[in-house]
Formats: sequence, C-alpha cells, structure tokens
Amino acid sequence: ISKVLFSHEIDPNEGTIYKMGALAKALTEGYVSPTTGRRVPYLVVLTDIDRCDPQQGEHLRLMLDSVSKRIQHPDGSTLPVLEGTRIVATANSIGNGSSRYSSAQVMDASILSRFDSKWEFTTLDWKDEGNIIKAKFPLLARIMGGAKVKERGFFDNIGDVVKSIRGAIASDSIEMEFGHREVCGWMKHMQSRVVFYHKRGRKIPTSIVKDSFRQVRGAVDAGMHTQLDLLVDTFIKGGVIDQGDTSHIGDGELLDL
Repeated sequence: ISKVLFSHEIDPNEGTIYKMGALAKALTEGYVSPTTGRRVPYLVVLTDIDRCDPQQGEHLRLMLDSVSKRIQHPDGSTLPVLEGTRIVATANSIGNGSSRYSSAQVMDASILSRFDSKWEFTTLDWKDEGNIIKAKFPLLARIMGGAKVKERGFFDNIGDVVKSIRGAIASDSIEMEFGHREVCGWMKHMQSRVVFYHKRGRKIPTSIVKDSFRQVRGAVDAGMHTQLDLLVDTFIKGGVIDQGDTSHIGDGELLDL
C-alpha cells in the first residue's frame, strides 16, 4: 500500500524525492472537474481489507481518525484528507481471521472500530438473483426460458437447487462456497452446452442440468460429493445420483400379496 501512497524516486533537478501515488492524491486532492474546476471528494473503495498485514493496516489509522483524518508522509509530516472523502472497505471476514478464508488476517480492533458503519452482505433472494442471472445469460434465458420442469419454469428449478445448497451451508451441514460468482460459473458452463446443441440444430438433452451440475460438484472436496448429491438429487431431472442399471424394473401394477 505504501507504493500507492508515496514512492521514492530520483528527479534530475531535485534529487531524491517522494512522489505522491494514486491513493494519496485521491485522498488529499479529490477529483477536479475539467470543465467547472470544482473539487469533489472521492469515495475510495478498498477491497479485501482483511488480507492486509498489520503494517499495511496501520496506514489506515490516521486516514480513518474520527477527529482529523490525515495521511502519513514519509518525511514524518502529515497531509490532511480532503473534507468529505469517504473510505469503504470490503472483507470476507470481520477482521478476526477465518477458517474458510485462510489468507484472511486478524486485524487491529482499534482500526476496525474507526469505520462508522458495518454491514453483513448476505446472498441474494432468488427472486432478485434469478432476474440478474437471466440478464447476464440472455441466450440461456431465451433458449431455456420456456422449458418446463414439473410445470414450473426452468429458472425456478435452478432456484430450488441454489436455495437447497445455501440452506445447507447456512446450517453448517455442508462446507463449500456457493455465492453469486459460483452460480454464474454454473450458468456459464450450462449456456455453452445449450448454445452448442442449439447452433447445430440438435435437440437439447433433458439431462442438461444434471450434466452441467458437474461444474459445481467438481469445485468441492471429494468428501462432500455424496452429501451435495443428496441435497440436490430431487430437484434435478433424472437426479445426479447414479442409480445403476434400472432396465430390469418394470412398471406393472403392484400386487397385493
């Protein structure tokens, strides 16, 4: 982070100097409109803040000070942060480390307390996420949008699978990551298969959801495969659990013995 605050450089006229980096300029100078000359404070977003080490985190102490926000200059002086500047950070943990995110670091509580507000972002409700998925994968929505699974829409069925997995994660009965990024990865894989068949004028297999689910299954530890299969088997046409050869089973009437 020190590189985006200040860099130590050599100037042909001034000799060795400290040059302000992108973050230092954003914090102290803001954005100047080229047409009106108006100076506007930035909204600075720091991603994955819980990946910073203690030394990097210390840069935030003065920046987030509740009385006088400043940045530390390498020469020992401080520069004031432009009034109105806001700093927002994202993280996968709450600053106390995480067993699921091994690179998440324990952060100094006094630095975290300087953030005025904290929000926990939960996964989207499928009513909202389903619409986002349709917009992100228009070809999949157009080709499969009219497909019915047990008199329900194709994406309703996908939603059943998503909700089942996330419910199991929330109750700690299965350990895996299945956020929006993972759902998009699954849909991207499925869309490529659907387009393959569609462009060649071939019938799209009824097992398309089952086959593409291998994309999700392959992303979890092998010890979780059976548990994951049991979770989603009833929601996917044909199931995902291999039933073996069932050709010997007839459909005759049950006999009252």
